[in-house]
Amino acid sequence: MERRHFIQRHIIGVLMDTKYARFRDMRPEGVDSNAYSYHLTAVQKEKLVQKTSDGYTLTIRGLSYVDVLSSENQQPRPQPKIMTLIVIENEYGHFAACQKERQPFIGQLTFACGKLHMDDSSIKQSALREVREKTGALVSDLRHAGDCYIALTHDRHVVMNALMHVFYIKIPMSSLHLLPGVQWYPYDQIMDGAAPATRRVTELLRESIGAHRFFDEYSESLD
Repeated sequence: MERRHFIQRHIIGVLMDTKYARFRDMRPEGVDSNAYSYHLTAVQKEKLVQKTSDGYTLTIRGLSYVDVLSSENQQPRPQPKIMTLIVIENEYGHFAACQKERQPFIGQLTFACGKLHMDDSSIKQSALREVREKTGALVSDLRHAGDCYIALTHDRHVVMNALMHVFYIKIPMSSLHLLPGVQWYPYDQIMDGAAPATRRVTELLRESIGAHRFFDEYSESLD
């Protein structure tokens, strides 16, 4: 990602630490007034900063922008994804799954899953949306079975990680019309050919039948 100009970083940095600031408060020491005005105008045009009767302040878009910045260097910092993963099981103990189309673990089996969207009204609504988009199934009675924090590592460094809200439903095969590419797989085939998160969640569900909602932290190496 292209680094933002230091004058813009300074302006945004000042507004990260205060609700309102005056024009002169955001000007870096020793910076020419024309250069400062140019970059202040630039962040206003981006709708990151706005001028109000109380002074300059971050816009709603600006608040969203700074939420993912490091407080030390104002660079975007990697953050865990928040996802839903939905396990659909039929009366024969088979699971609705498809092959992953993206890395990591491309070609391996996975359940319906995806990131939460900012406009999702709730975690459950996000899960229902993912089921509909990824499998074509229209369901409403999902059970929030547990949560699983999964980290993928390489050479002992975290490459990517996610907090997965796991939902579960057991439903007759005949009541679902799955999208092409989504098929029913027995437990043994899931455990043999699924992506790590899918295998782990399947194990957790089997272990927690009749128990309270589970929580698990799990790490998988890409080495």
